[in-house]
Amino acid sequence: MENKQMSGGWTPFSPDISKEEREMFDKLTSYNLLLEYIPLLVSTQVVAGMNYRFICNVKYVNVNPEPPECTKMIQIFAPLPGKGEPHITHITDL
Repeated sequence: MENKQMSGGWTPFSPDISKEEREMFDKLTSYNLLLEYIPLLVSTQVVAGMNYRFICNVKYVNVNPEPPECTKMIQIFAPLPGKGEPHITHITDL
């Protein structure tokens, strides 16, 4: 079955995170030295660029005692080439 994506519609969440998506995710979530974000699923939406929603586990590191892991959804907007850099637009606790 072919997965066609229409502008404005979100794809179903999938565990198939591409190398490029993973690199973007890692770059944007590496700023926090106390948290490790582990992406599990991704969904995309074509806009004037691309929106990404990542479902991820969040693990605290270098914190004693270590709090339990939690799950979050991180939304990232990647504008069209030449229109800016990808950035996190929203983080939601799940």
